Amino acid sequence: MNGNNSSYKEDFNFSFIEYGGSNITHWTFGDEEVWEKIKASKISTKMLVVADKDSTETKPNLEKAKRLKNLKELLGDQFQIIDGREIENILSPEVLVETIKSLERNNADNIEYKQIMLAQEKYLNKPLGRFIVQQFQNINRKYEAKSGTISCKLDFCRAALEKLRVLTT
Repeated sequence: MNGNNSSYKEDFNFSFIEYGGSNITHWTFGDEEVWEKIKASKISTKMLVVADKDSTETKPNLEKAKRLKNLKELLGDQFQIIDGREIENILSPEVLVETIKSLERNNADNIEYKQIMLAQEKYLNKPLGRFIVQQFQNINRKYEAKSGTISCKLDFCRAALEKLRVLTT
């Protein structure tokens, strides 16, 4: 669907509120009266909370894993965990390649990779920054943070969104 022709309008029919990782602890989703937290139901009676898994499947004792379980119990169908480790991991291989080429700008023609290694199931649950460094040759930018995730998240996000807009119009 082309966003320009949509009958849904952001901030009228829907809103995005980013909570970024552990910032979700500043929100409350239950009926409890906790004055130092933002009560989500006061912002919208119809909400959908989307979270990524990070490493909660391999480390179920992490605080995040416990938080995700609690949110699923509280919100039911209004809570969804994406299939990938992080939101950027659900990008298609085509968008991933085009995003990297965009970030590499003048170096885009020098990038080499094996298409067969870019199947989404190969990076869906892996730290994407590390995957990029391992699978793409001749890249100039730093993509891998110490944790293995994307180091340049904001630039990466902007480039990916632009590629998604181009590919879906």
